[in-house]
Amino acid sequence: MSFVSLTKERLQKLRDHGWDNFCNIVTSFCAKHDIEVPNMDDLYVSLGRSKRFFAKVSNLHRFRVEMLFSVIDLQLQDNRFDEENMELLICMACLNPVNSFSAFDTQKLVKLAKFYPKEFPGNDMTRLRHELEFFYDDMRKDARFENLKDINELSMKLVETGKHTSYQQVYLLVRLVLILLVATASVERVFFSMNM
Repeated sequence: MSFVSLTKERLQKLRDHGWDNFCNIVTSFCAKHDIEVPNMDDLYVSLGRSKRFFAKVSNLHRFRVEMLFSVIDLQLQDNRFDEENMELLICMACLNPVNSFSAFDTQKLVKLAKFYPKEFPGNDMTRLRHELEFFYDDMRKDARFENLKDINELSMKLVETGKHTSYQQVYLLVRLVLILLVATASVERVFFSMNM
């Protein structure tokens, strides 16, 4: 998730201060490959489309504002990675069993449970907190959980070993995390199809 934040910061820097460098890179690429570069002070002339579809603006305005800035703005306004969704993904990552559960964080997993108030009713998360601490100690000591690669393998191993009954709330969190990923992708495909 830190890469998402870094990418947003870099896009914002490109938008605010990166045009000249970006334009120089594109211009040198075009010169190297014998591609004609328009004069940025000239009026923009559309190729293949009627001139009436475009306002009379300079090439600089067309390429910088109407094209580059609009694409960057779309990326920066993408709500898939707003603060709440990023927090949710960070909390979900705490269940990752890789490297002997090195990402495990009880506080973040309790916060994850609070995203699901119907499944974890009430504000008292003491039972979940205790179960998570036992779960973490048990998983680190049990050799059958050493080489797991992802949350999916964790869920299957919990069922194979019967530990899903000992750690019912943790197993519920694991299931919710796995369902969320599938449900989100399915919903996005449906909306994409509707847009088409």
